[in-house]
Amino acid sequence: MPMIADQLPDSLLGGLLEKADDFAVGTVKAGRGGPFAASLHVYDLDARELIQIGGMAANAVLETGMASAHAEDRLLSPENVRMLKDHLARKRGNDIAVILASSGQSCPACHAKSEVAARVLMSENLLPSGRFIVTYGATYEDTKNTALFNDEIYHQDFRRAPPERLVKVVEEKSAGLPDDVDSFFRAAKAPAALIARGGQVLATGRDCRHDDILATAEVGAIRQACARQKREGVTQPWNLDAVLYTTGGDIGPLCYAECQWANVTKVVCLGLQSHEPEAPGIDNRAFYDLMAAGNHRHNQAALVVLRQSPFSNRAQKEWRQRLDDIVKQGGSLESILYNGVGG
Repeated sequence: MPMIADQLPDSLLGGLLEKADDFAVGTVKAGRGGPFAASLHVYDLDARELIQIGGMAANAVLETGMASAHAEDRLLSPENVRMLKDHLARKRGNDIAVILASSGQSCPACHAKSEVAARVLMSENLLPSGRFIVTYGATYEDTKNTALFNDEIYHQDFRRAPPERLVKVVEEKSAGLPDDVDSFFRAAKAPAALIARGGQVLATGRDCRHDDILATAEVGAIRQACARQKREGVTQPWNLDAVLYTTGGDIGPLCYAECQWANVTKVVCLGLQSHEPEAPGIDNRAFYDLMAAGNHRHNQAALVVLRQSPFSNRAQKEWRQRLDDIVKQGGSLESILYNGVGG
């Protein structure tokens, strides 16, 4: 176990997770999203001081219509990242760690986002390697058995050979593109992406990582497509069942995992422009392999991932009761269960 974990008080991580679980119970009761919550903190080991960055974040898929609006995603908002950077800058020279406490084990999308955040802080000399800790309570198995969300299928998918993966990623020339798609990319002067379904353009995206460390062109297009379907009153706005086109020559795990959740069945890499890697200090293919290794400590990972047990898991039990009540009343779970391309 990394030395930093041995320096943390025994009750610290467990206490943060119980608070996240309590918050997630409220999320379920309010109908905002699934039974997950997370919080972000800076811990000063010299002063034994814990500072929370922003408020508690909760899963907001039902509220926003966005497939990967998970607790960790909400937590790593541009506002919170700016606050985190400012606080770390003031703490330079101190013995510090960043702690992200999540009630559930991170899916590959959230794992990739946390890794991006850690690498951004490292690249700006705000945090040493191995000092970004992600701690969680409920495992994939717990979540599948209790809340009926199967995140493990997405991790397993990362480990498959490319022809067997749920999302097909292909490299194609721009010749033969649908007219709307072709005209968009001809006009693009910077990295860009587009979501299309049945010949219709649903949304476009451009690289906005100067404002949001997670907002690659591809992620932006997916977010905008989900938001559009939410505005239009689609029952499952997170379910795009679409194709993603990108000017880049390859994609990393951040894009791939977003596609999993939003049911983007195919990614077409046009190779028209060079895109910056999704995470600082690692190319997209190496980053993908790192995420395929899972939540365990890896010698190339910027994160330290720790599970806390026992864990009450009250929110997932509350969610399961909600599902059971809907079924008993003859209702459908279609409008509240979202499992992306994995079904």
